[in-house]
Amino acid sequence: GAVIHELPVGSPVTHLALSADDVWLAAGSLDGSVRLWQVVDGRLRAVLRDLHQERVSWLGFADDMLLSGGWDGRVHRSSLRPLAGTLTAPEAEQRWHLRLEALAGQ
Repeated sequence: GAVIHELPVGSPVTHLALSADDVWLAAGSLDGSVRLWQVVDGRLRAVLRDLHQERVSWLGFADDMLLSGGWDGRVHRSSLRPLAGTLTAPEAEQRWHLRLEALAGQ
């Protein structure tokens, strides 16, 4: 009964994290970006490109936050609230400094 999704990531993945409630899957990449998918349907919800200047070395979830650490010595905290709400993509990008990408056929 398992559902398997093929999730394109672009850059080589350096770290994965699954939220405790099995809602979100995050993948950190060699290029410093973080991609975030909804587990239930495998839909890409966000690509965070401006968090890290170097590879992502750690990801984790706490409540409604995504935490990330990178080789650039930075730790970031990103809210998941706009992705769970009813904001439009441009509103979410502006309000939460996210770059959302829609994948055709996903």
